[in-house]
Amino acid sequence: MRSKDLLLTNLVVTEDNYSFYGSFTLSSSDKSITVNLSDLDSDIKLNEIKNLFHLEETNEEIKKILMDKISENAQIGSHLKEGEKYQESSSKSSVEKNAGSLDMA
Repeated sequence: MRSKDLLLTNLVVTEDNYSFYGSFTLSSSDKSITVNLSDLDSDIKLNEIKNLFHLEETNEEIKKILMDKISENAQIGSHLKEGEKYQESSSKSSVEKNAGSLDMA
């Protein structure tokens, strides 16, 4: 199996004083494992993932592919959240502009 074929779900990333923490679930059709972001720096954990899913790539390749998947998933959530805030602020500023023009009359 290849790392790119794994499904990455349940991504949770938190930040505390510019330190990022996170976890996610990796799964195939019949197996799954929960992984902490910090585990990706450990060859022991990468070997566990590699053996569990019978992955063909090296540990470095697995880590790079997983980090790409994490970045992609995090950006999707970020865009959704930014979109909500953008709509709220744009509709408020539109109302404020209309109210401001009434004050001048």
